[in-house]
Amino acid sequence: MCRVLHVSRQGYYQWKRRRPSAHAVRDAELASEISRVWEESRRIYGAPKVFRHLSKEGVSTSRKRVARIMRERGWVGVSRRCAKSPDNREKRVSRKDGAPDLVKRHFDADGPDQAWFADITYVRTHQGWLYLAVVMDIWSRMIVGWSMGDRIDARLADDALRMAIARRRPQEGCLHHSDHAAESAKPQYRHFRSSRRDIAA
Repeated sequence: MCRVLHVSRQGYYQWKRRRPSAHAVRDAELASEISRVWEESRRIYGAPKVFRHLSKEGVSTSRKRVARIMRERGWVGVSRRCAKSPDNREKRVSRKDGAPDLVKRHFDADGPDQAWFADITYVRTHQGWLYLAVVMDIWSRMIVGWSMGDRIDARLADDALRMAIARRRPQEGCLHHSDHAAESAKPQYRHFRSSRRDIAA
């Protein structure tokens, strides 16, 4: 190994017996503190926030040193860009292009499965944005149908409604209300709702 690395045997053994430098010892101590703060933040904090947290605790170091130690160990925080809502959020459509509002903004019912409310939201995960479509019974506030996916489209809303119908089997006259998002106004979604005899869309 010494021959391959072009070092002398004497130099190798001197390096092996050499005690860690004060700089290396201090790096190890800081790494322990940085790891603690990073783990306490559920691995969300990056170097700037870790540095500020350590400074408040009275730990003497520099931001560049914290960044280097974290970089050498592969410790990274969550990017600020991930905290923003996704760029492809659902767009609103005009009321004339959507289904009529049969609920008339009165979100109450006298019993289960008389009126449902549907909506789509998004959840941040470590693998990206997860879109969630839900159907809620207005009377019980129970989620009766749901669907998840990595894209926001009409199929996401379709699957949530299909689950709700399969699980609850509502009687004819059950109202299904959704907002005026573009996915709820897609022709295939409106066709599926209107084709069900037991659902008045």
